[in-house]
Amino acid sequence: ITADVIGKDLRLADKNSVKAEALVAEMRNTFDSFSKLTPKPSNELVTAIKSLSDPGLLADFIAGSVLMNYVDKQMVLEEFDPMRRAELVCLLMERESDILRTEMNIHKKVRAQLDANQRDYYLKEQLRAIRDELGENEEEEDEEIVEYNSKIAAANLPDEVREKLVKEVKKLAKTPYTSAESSVMRNYLDLCLELPWGVKSKDRIDVAAAKKILDEDHDGLDRVKERILEFIAVKQLNPELKNQILCLVGPPGTGKTSIGASVARALKRKYVRVSLGGVRDEADIRGHRKTYIAAMPGRIVTAINQAGTMNPVILLDEIDKLTRDAHGDPASALLEVLDAEQNKAFRDHFVELPVDLSDCLFIATANDMENIPRPLADRMEIIELKIYTRHEKLAIAKDHLIPKQLKRHGLNKRMLRIKEDAVLEIIDFYTREAGVRNLEREIAPVCRKAAKKIVGQGLKSVTVKAENVKDYLGVRKILPDKIYSDNEVGVVNGLAYTEVGGDLLRVEAAAMPGSGKVELTGSLGDVMKESAKAAITYIRSHSEELGVAGSRSLPHLQASFPESRSDAILQ
Repeated sequence: ITADVIGKDLRLADKNSVKAEALVAEMRNTFDSFSKLTPKPSNELVTAIKSLSDPGLLADFIAGSVLMNYVDKQMVLEEFDPMRRAELVCLLMERESDILRTEMNIHKKVRAQLDANQRDYYLKEQLRAIRDELGENEEEEDEEIVEYNSKIAAANLPDEVREKLVKEVKKLAKTPYTSAESSVMRNYLDLCLELPWGVKSKDRIDVAAAKKILDEDHDGLDRVKERILEFIAVKQLNPELKNQILCLVGPPGTGKTSIGASVARALKRKYVRVSLGGVRDEADIRGHRKTYIAAMPGRIVTAINQAGTMNPVILLDEIDKLTRDAHGDPASALLEVLDAEQNKAFRDHFVELPVDLSDCLFIATANDMENIPRPLADRMEIIELKIYTRHEKLAIAKDHLIPKQLKRHGLNKRMLRIKEDAVLEIIDFYTREAGVRNLEREIAPVCRKAAKKIVGQGLKSVTVKAENVKDYLGVRKILPDKIYSDNEVGVVNGLAYTEVGGDLLRVEAAAMPGSGKVELTGSLGDVMKESAKAAITYIRSHSEELGVAGSRSLPHLQASFPESRSDAILQ
C-alpha cells in the first residue's frame, strides 16, 4: 500500500495562555483524584505528567497511559485540536472516576454483606460444634420449630392466641434444647395447640328424647330432670341462651354424680368430671405459672382439653369439700369460673390466654349446703335432692343395680332371680341410707354366693326370696321399730326425721329429789336440746293449767333419748 502523507503540526501555538494553563492544571487535578481510586501509580508516570506543560501532549500521554477503554482512546486520537482534546480527556477521566467510585461503593456493600454472612456462618458453625459436644441434634430442633409453625398456621386460633404462640416458638428457637425452660415452653405450646379453640359440639335440642334418656338412666330425681328439660326447651326457643350453673345438694348415694353423665348424653355433649374433694390450693383451679418447674394448667382448662370441645358438661364433684390454706382459697378461684359475666375470658395462670367458658354447662354437687361459701352459692342455682323412698329404691334396684351386678359377676336373669320381696327385705333390714349405695353393696354378695352355688353345685339357676335372704347376707342388721299400743310410765314415743328418712325415738323421763336441775342424756344435737328444755319450761310455767300439781317445785328431772341421733329433729 502506498500513500501520500501530508504532515500536520498538532502543537499548540501558545501553550502559555491562561486557558492552556487552566486545562493542564485541571488534567493534573483530575489525574490526582483518579489515582486515589486506583492502585498507586508509578513514580515515572507521576513525574512525566508533572513535567508536561503542553495541553495536547499531556492529553495524549494521559489517554495512552491511563484510559483503559479503546473507544475512549479512539475518540481522543480523532480529535486534532489540542484544547478540545484536553477538555475531552478531562471529561473522560471524570467519568472513569465516577465509575470507580460507584464500583467501590458497591464493593463495600457487597463486602459488608459477605462479612455479615461469614460472621453468621462462623457463629452457626461454632454453635453446631457446641451442640455436637453436648449431644444435641440441630436438625431435630429445626424440624420441631418448623412443625410448631406449621401447626400454628393450620390451627383455627384466635388472633391473640396465634400471636402469643408465634412469640413462644421464636423464644423456643433461641433456647438451649436441654434447658428446663425449653421443656416448659414445649409443654405450653403442646397444650395450647391441643386446646379445642372454637370447637363446639352441636346440642341435641329434643325434649322428648332427653326425657327418655334421663328416665332410662335414673329413677326419681324428678326436680333435676324437670330443670334440665326446661333448659332444653328454652334453648330451642332462644339458641343464644347461656348455659346455667346448677348445684345438686343431697345425701350420698342419691345419684348426684351419675346424673351429670346422663345430662351430657341427653344434650349430646362431651362429659368431664372434676373432683374437688380435698382441693386446697388455688393453683389446682387456675393452674401454675410457667416460671415453676413442672408447671401445669388448672383442672378447668385440663377438663376442656380432655373433652375436646369448648361446650362440654363439666361436673364439679364435692364442691362443699373445698378447703383453704396458705396457698390460697380455691373456692374464691371458682368465683370467676362460675360467674356467667366473667367466665367469657377466664385466664389460667399457665395458659395466660383468655379461655371462653360461657358455653360450658357446669353442674356442681354437694352433700351439705352449709359448707359452700355464700358468694359461691349465690352464683349457682341450688337444687336439693330428697331421699329415695322405699318404692324408688325398689325400682332403682330392679332397673339398674341388679342388672349391673349380674353383668359384673357373669350372671344373667335366668341364672339368678332376685324376687321383689327379697329386694324389699334388703332395703328394710340390711340398709339404712338416703341413697342406694349400700343397697348395691348388699346385692353384690348375693350375686357372689349365687355364682358359687351355680359353679360349685352345678345348679342352672338360683332364686332369692325374702325367706332365704339371710342365707346370703346373714341375720338382719337393722331390727324393726316396736310401737307399743299403751304408753308405759315415764316412756313416750317420738317421731323424728333424719337424712335417711323417718325414725322412731323413745323418750324416757324420771323425777327425783334434788336441786331442780334438768339433765338430758343421749346423742342429742343443739336443736333437740333446745326443744327438750323449752318443753320442760313450758310445763313448769303452765303447771296449773295442765293439771300438773307441784311441777314448779320439781326437784330434779332427767330425760333420756337412748336411741337418738345427733342429726335427728324431734316432732
